[in-house]
Amino acid sequence: MATIHEIMARTFDARTERKSATYTDTPDPEHDRIVRRWNVEPIPPEEIAAAEAAKRRAERDAAMPEPLNILSRHRNQKDFGLPTTLTDEQAVAWAVYLQGLRDYPETGVWPDKPE
Repeated sequence: MATIHEIMARTFDARTERKSATYTDTPDPEHDRIVRRWNVEPIPPEEIAAAEAAKRRAERDAAMPEPLNILSRHRNQKDFGLPTTLTDEQAVAWAVYLQGLRDYPETGVWPDKPE
């Protein structure tokens, strides 16, 4: 019984192309096998864009806890009349950074983190 030896039709850029669902089988009696050559197809631009947006959302989501916690602490300190660890100007800078993170998936522009 012949085995199936799988290969790609050519090398490809996995960012813009993928293995197709179609292939061609060619007998190779010398090696007692069938060579299955997989085709390559382009990835539709909307799928590439969706994957890039998902990556940006994941990056944003990983960065959001820090400014959320900092701003929450500042609001709590102000609400309870406690001394604040941030000045109001620093709190505004963190709020602007947080908004930049929220906008990042659509804009693609990573905001500058306050110091």
